[in-house]
Amino acid sequence: MGEDSEQLRHDIEATRTDLARDLDALAFKASPSRIAHDRMVQARGVAQTGVDRAKGLSRVGVEQARVQVRQTRAEPRRAIKPAAVMGAVLAALVTLRRIRRRR
Repeated sequence: MGEDSEQLRHDIEATRTDLARDLDALAFKASPSRIAHDRMVQARGVAQTGVDRAKGLSRVGVEQARVQVRQTRAEPRRAIKPAAVMGAVLAALVTLRRIRRRR
């Protein structure tokens, strides 16, 4: 009988320890300040990803502009021709629209 009561006390103490550990874990997990901190860290990560992506795109854009400038310097007629054609097409479309409005 003595052993049974001693074993029971030991089991109760182990259960109390486990319960205390579980309650501490739940309190930590449900802490509003910890949740806010986790969300802030997550938002910073998303924002940093956006910044990094924008920087990468701007680098690509700068590099594309450099290539275009080099091509224009190497072959100025080739670069001017598409711009002249687009300008002429745009002027023709504007003129046609004005003529149609007058009618």
